[in-house]
Amino acid sequence: MASSISNSNSRIPSLPYGRAGAWAIGLVVGLLLPMEVLARLNGYPGAPKDDPALWALARSHVRDDDPHQVVLLGSSRMQLGIDSSIFAETLGTDPPIQLAIVGSSPVPVLKHLAEKSGFQGTVLCEIFPGIHFKADNRRSLARPKEYLEFYDNRTATALLERQLKLWVELSFASMNSRFRPSRVLKNWIRTGEPFPPSAIVHADRTIDADFTRVDDRRERDDTGQYGPPMSPEQLAAALREIEAAVLAIHARGGQVVFTRFPAADTQYEAEGGMYPRSVFWEGLGRIQGVATIHFTDYPSLSQFTAADGSHLDFRVAEGFSRELGKILADRVPRFAKASSGSLSHAGVDPAP
Repeated sequence: MASSISNSNSRIPSLPYGRAGAWAIGLVVGLLLPMEVLARLNGYPGAPKDDPALWALARSHVRDDDPHQVVLLGSSRMQLGIDSSIFAETLGTDPPIQLAIVGSSPVPVLKHLAEKSGFQGTVLCEIFPGIHFKADNRRSLARPKEYLEFYDNRTATALLERQLKLWVELSFASMNSRFRPSRVLKNWIRTGEPFPPSAIVHADRTIDADFTRVDDRRERDDTGQYGPPMSPEQLAAALREIEAAVLAIHARGGQVVFTRFPAADTQYEAEGGMYPRSVFWEGLGRIQGVATIHFTDYPSLSQFTAADGSHLDFRVAEGFSRELGKILADRVPRFAKASSGSLSHAGVDPAP
């Protein structure tokens, strides 16, 4: 009798999934490996893209109960000018939290720390008058607003997703957002030399800028591009806004320090014509309890040259971070015992 049950020895036709998967993996490796080799040979490290999610990841590390934590605010001058490891070593603290944003005013982030956190540490806020005190400041406020909105409205998994993406970015140089294969190849064919990046973004959002990789215009006047300064009425309103944020942080035991980073003589002179120090900088110094560190008040800071007029090369940033850390330790008592140096290194008495 013929059995209605199929032969148990019959074989299900094999599907080519395994072979297709192997081919797919091989294709991906074949495409990515040359790009990875090209990037590494040209000096590109694995580096993250400095986007709102990376900023939010840094912002999430701000602690409410740590009086020794340092948060950095400002523009690209702060991102390029501070070497986190040297700065932390000098102060005897954990590495600072880098919350500066390129081309932006620090005021929105300062207000966010004052109003939406219990931060009790030290805020070191870099001030560049051409950004922070211009009459039409819509552009300088737009990016901080975007970053803060991302942080405040982030999904439950947003930070985890960015952390995973960060791991991938640090692992593969070919994912460096500054890596352009066609440009690198053209340069290599034309000169026979590697074409390393002029700037490297680190996981903590600090940036190493190599100005030997930039064009021959070693100095650039950044002041004119920002437009006219605030009117007296605008300035008074801006200072009241800053003062409210500063006093809120001070009320819970925190400290706010404003700093002006080095600028080339030509730029600083041009800046003085548009943004007189006696009007704009001194206004910050009159806020109760605030400390100010202006590079012209300290020979140990004014010795450093801004490569393009207002930004520090990464080699200069190392020494600048050490000297700024020494001064900060003397200006903020909580750091005095941990500091590896004192203001005697600066050669002057503390500025008011």
